[in-house]
Amino acid sequence: MENDRVNSQLLILKELIFSPKNMSMVVPSTQSLFLEMIRHIDFSDVDTVVELGPGTGSFTRDISGRINDDADFLALEVNTRMHRYLTKRFPQLDIINDDARNVQKYLAMRNKTQADVIISSIPWMSLTIREQIELLKIIHATLSSDGIFVTYSYAHTKLFRIHRQFKTVVKRKFSNVRESRVIWKNFPPAFVYVCRK
Repeated sequence: MENDRVNSQLLILKELIFSPKNMSMVVPSTQSLFLEMIRHIDFSDVDTVVELGPGTGSFTRDISGRINDDADFLALEVNTRMHRYLTKRFPQLDIINDDARNVQKYLAMRNKTQADVIISSIPWMSLTIREQIELLKIIHATLSSDGIFVTYSYAHTKLFRIHRQFKTVVKRKFSNVRESRVIWKNFPPAFVYVCRK
């Protein structure tokens, strides 16, 4: 596991150098953040789980270890190098190199129309407000009526207008949005949005 973390960190550093615009993390997310992300999810009752933007797989390992053997798990990672790393790290999982906006296409290929759980590590603050709206609309349509969408942002982003816009869009799109306490054990410190239709 320590070797995975070192390899993940090296990949993140490489991406920060070559693709800084598409990177929001500087180190892999921590277990403390993951536990806050899944705190309201009962994986024993989940049929389909989607992970958007798994990055180096900090959450992927733990998600796959919690879902039932007969549950469907699908992850979409747009970054080619990270996708390559993920497929080597998790050869048993279905990880697709594509944009999160195409999630419905890949669910349809599995005869699915919706997901019970959508867990996102997408760097929302690097998207324009129009891109945020478009993606949240797709996520909302993809989520089952009693499903749960979980995502996070870094605490320092609350200082910026783009985050206030994002929070407004999330609250317009989802009828029930809960914001967690700040997870200080993550770097950078982060907080979680738990959203339901």
